[in-house]
Amino acid sequence: MGKNKTVMKGSHMSRCTKRRTFSLGQAELVSHAILVGFSMFLIFVIITTFTNVKEDYQIFVGGSEIKEMCFVMRGAIEKVYNPTDYNFTTNTMLGSMQTRLPDRITDIRYRATFFNKSIIIESPGIEFNDTCKIGFTADYNGSTSGGLTRFSYTKFTNGTDVIEMVKL
Repeated sequence: MGKNKTVMKGSHMSRCTKRRTFSLGQAELVSHAILVGFSMFLIFVIITTFTNVKEDYQIFVGGSEIKEMCFVMRGAIEKVYNPTDYNFTTNTMLGSMQTRLPDRITDIRYRATFFNKSIIIESPGIEFNDTCKIGFTADYNGSTSGGLTRFSYTKFTNGTDVIEMVKL
């Protein structure tokens, strides 16, 4: 009988040991699942924070860059626009200059177009659209999306003055 008791104790102890091992495995799985979930949450928070910071940066810096670009475009138009009262017998380009505008403003594409006596700068996505006032008495044609751009002033035989902006 002594042997049977020992065998039973051994059998009983091994069953308890098996239960403990099994429950320790579950605890490891649960702790790993919690760790992975927490890591994913932290990554989500970091990405969201950086995205918001990038958008704030683009809005702040984009506004400054647009003002600077307006200054450059207005300066180019002022340099080529030289109206005269003389009537030409042919359509004549009286002034032309090329300037390199940025392809992107804060890593966002844009488009600049003439509208009435101003230039409208539009961007998709983050809205930092702006209008540059020009005010010269001329007709305006053209648009650009950055890069090498030609500003020109042409006087037509009918007396019409045209300021043109063309991406080259």
